[in-house]
Amino acid sequence: MPQMPRRLTALLALAALAALGLSCEDRDKGTGPLLPPPEVGLLRGSVYQRLHPEVPLAGATITWGGASATSAADGSYQLDPEEAGADSLRVNLAGFAGESRWVVLGETDQQQSFTLLPYDVTPPPAPLAFAVHSEGGRFLRLVWSAPADSSDLAGYWVTKSPGDPQAQRFDISVNEWLDIAVTPEREYSYSLASQDASGNLSAPLAATAALDALPTPLRLEFLSTADYGQIPLRWRASPDADFAAYRLYRAEGTLGADSLDLLVHTGSDPADTLFTDADVSANAVYSYRLYSYDAVGQAGSSLGLSQALGAAQRFFGADPLLKRLLLLPAGDRFLVSYATFGRLLLVDDAGAVQDSLLLDAAPTLLEALPDGRVWTAASAGGFGAQLTLVQSDPLALLREGTVDFVPGAFAWLGGDSLVLAPVQGGAPVLVDGQSFAPLDTLEFLADLALASRMTANPETKQLFIAETTGGMRLLRVDLSGAPALSETVDLPGFAVTLQRDGAGGLLLAFVSSSLLLRVAEVDLDASESIALGTLPSLGRFSEDGSEIWLRDTGSDRVRGYGLDWGAAAATQIAVFGQVDSPLAVGRLAGGGRVAALLDRYWVSLCDPARGD
Repeated sequence: MPQMPRRLTALLALAALAALGLSCEDRDKGTGPLLPPPEVGLLRGSVYQRLHPEVPLAGATITWGGASATSAADGSYQLDPEEAGADSLRVNLAGFAGESRWVVLGETDQQQSFTLLPYDVTPPPAPLAFAVHSEGGRFLRLVWSAPADSSDLAGYWVTKSPGDPQAQRFDISVNEWLDIAVTPEREYSYSLASQDASGNLSAPLAATAALDALPTPLRLEFLSTADYGQIPLRWRASPDADFAAYRLYRAEGTLGADSLDLLVHTGSDPADTLFTDADVSANAVYSYRLYSYDAVGQAGSSLGLSQALGAAQRFFGADPLLKRLLLLPAGDRFLVSYATFGRLLLVDDAGAVQDSLLLDAAPTLLEALPDGRVWTAASAGGFGAQLTLVQSDPLALLREGTVDFVPGAFAWLGGDSLVLAPVQGGAPVLVDGQSFAPLDTLEFLADLALASRMTANPETKQLFIAETTGGMRLLRVDLSGAPALSETVDLPGFAVTLQRDGAGGLLLAFVSSSLLLRVAEVDLDASESIALGTLPSLGRFSEDGSEIWLRDTGSDRVRGYGLDWGAAAATQIAVFGQVDSPLAVGRLAGGGRVAALLDRYWVSLCDPARGD
């Protein structure tokens, strides 16, 4: 079809108005005064049909003023008006009609096109019903039903004010629409009309609706507790004016939101934001989710914000900062090192802080000596580290100094002798703990892998190293005289712990392996093994090797096993769920509770006598 000049483009829209069955008189309403009549000129164009392809293009009569023409087989026509003054251009063909406003002919070769539609101006029946309601507090859903006689219907027109879309056309088979472009607390007006095949519209039906916003999701948090028989929780008070109630749901374990189906608390006072769940099992972990309801029964909740885990365990602290846990060799106390602030805290088995000590640098390595003193190592910036000797109970600074490298592991050799392995791997260095001067470098271990674990026998001056990367070897280094590598054996995997049992044995557990090993210090080839029923990702043996406490690979559970090395058997003592991922775990030396250092929040204290 020929391209229309820009000033005639609007005529297509006018032809569409004719297709809706509106008369010239109707269309002129509200349009202002008429334009001056057209001048004499040449008009060319074509007729076409969109809805009724069976209508022939040829034979349409086109009239304008006193001039007329008949369209050719391709629908084209040429009209030479004989006089001015006509107010419209008309097309007629066997019961079909098209019409448009006149155009000003100031130049030749003007172009115009028409869509031929049945000449039907009778409005169709209106829909029988029309309603709008809120959908989930986020959208508005429009629903309607067809009129009793829908034989001539082609669809429906919906208009909306304010906002987009302002108009929508729907097929006759559609009887609902979800409007997602809506804003809470704003009123919207909708109009619905039937449309027939000729484009005529029925009398409109009107509906008005406003989206009622969902209640504000509230932050739920678990509070640390010193009571094994309860789980305290709190949340932010609802700020909503139409608040009606709080409802708190629970499920046992770390389950998904869909499993939170047990209602444990409801309240109608917006200021009542505390609840203690006393109907719980000791040491067990529970999932909670809080919902806030408004006056019309809508619920507000957030999958992350409004959910929390709780455990009926004793807890110390609530801090997401980096930290370390050190179990002391005697009693039921332990140290927590906050790596960001450089503060050491002495905590008892009830989760109460007994003492604190602020250090100049943040400790990342801690080694407890049999007499209760503790060596710490911390990066001092650049390429150096600060070593500190402290008394643990009460906490007191005894000695501090620096070395010119950062250790990744260290071991106490007795007296004031230390051995430190560089964090990047390579030869360990013997250091005098009084002057902090290097005494010797074990160059024969220049190929030692990074992240190795070390322990030492201060009496025999034997150093033991387990590589966790590279060759994964277990090495024995004799430091009783001239340093020498005495023995090397291969390990079956990544060692998550290397400890001495105090009776001439080395204790090893391996990540993602059920194998535990006890190796003779004097002969690394002599070993005993126990196969567990679980795979540890971290763990710690008791001082005598009769127990191990570990974290399951792929979960946050802590398990304890009693170990019978002679019978190569392990017996499960207890299982504890945790509210967060454990970073370290072990039973306190007094034989009472089990401490677990958690990733983001707390040190939890579990009672094996209450284990599930």
